[in-house]
Amino acid sequence: MKASYQCLKNQEYTIEDFSLVPIRWEDRYKIMQWRNEQMFHLRQDKRLTASVQDAYFENTISKLFGQKQPKQILFSLLKEEKCIGYGGLVHIDWKQRTAEISFLMDTELEKIQFSNLWSLYLSMIEKIAFRHLNLNEIYTYSYEVRPQLYTVLDKAGYIEKERISDAIQIQNTSVDALIHVKKNVNISYRLVEPSDSQLLFDWVNETSNRINSINSKKITKKEHNVWFRKKITDSKTKMYMFFQEKPVGVLRLDEINNQLQISFSVEKKQRGKGIGNQMIVFALSKFSKSEFVAQVIESNTGSHKIFLKNNFVLDHISGSENEKVMHYIKKAPHENN
Repeated sequence: MKASYQCLKNQEYTIEDFSLVPIRWEDRYKIMQWRNEQMFHLRQDKRLTASVQDAYFENTISKLFGQKQPKQILFSLLKEEKCIGYGGLVHIDWKQRTAEISFLMDTELEKIQFSNLWSLYLSMIEKIAFRHLNLNEIYTYSYEVRPQLYTVLDKAGYIEKERISDAIQIQNTSVDALIHVKKNVNISYRLVEPSDSQLLFDWVNETSNRINSINSKKITKKEHNVWFRKKITDSKTKMYMFFQEKPVGVLRLDEINNQLQISFSVEKKQRGKGIGNQMIVFALSKFSKSEFVAQVIESNTGSHKIFLKNNFVLDHISGSENEKVMHYIKKAPHENN
């Protein structure tokens, strides 16, 4: 009989031919081997033995399944029924509804599929954490020995919250630990409606929006009304309003010369929460066969980071020496092959 967690309604989470299932007894020695091979980035100070691993599974893991609020929920990551990794949510604080993400993959795969498997795993564990357990926040704690991990976390919308200096000594060298956080952002969207005109007018004239715009002059109400009526009726323009109970951002896609020109704005109080990145990810997913372009003034560092993390590349630069405009492009998938 397969083990199951009392705290989870679903026991298996699948993407294509990968699945997460409650940690399996038969995977314990593989996990032991991987942990011993990768001690350099784990909070493990001595090698595990078969007897220690058996005892851990018998005395600790087995008790988790029947608990309503276990301190950890662990899974085997399978590809076509073969275990290729394991991980889960650990140090769960049910009162604050937070948890640390744990993940370890087959050592050989660590060398050749690190980014792909980490990205896949994050998408699966986030679904469990946010949709099924309704946690408020999940985070990673990692020693700064695998820089490729931070690229994956950045692309997935995790924000570096804390750096702990000299957290550990590795081969007589002090190494920092980093904590990356992602909050449960229940974000929804719909197409922009006529009733949104006043809100967008207020947003467009907010000081930092004007500073970060190619045209920094204040927009008059008449100019806005003319622009808004044109855009909301143009079949080549799509505008989406994003919500977290209240409006938090707007995304616009203009079809120009068989490309989608993408622009977005996040409400001032909601910035720094990953909403801009979520809107870009939404656009790339919804119009996955399209070629995208974007224009960003040189000083708008936040937008540069978002486009670069989503694999846009700098195509060319225009404007004057005092006001450069960076032109980004993300080619359609078939052009990347």
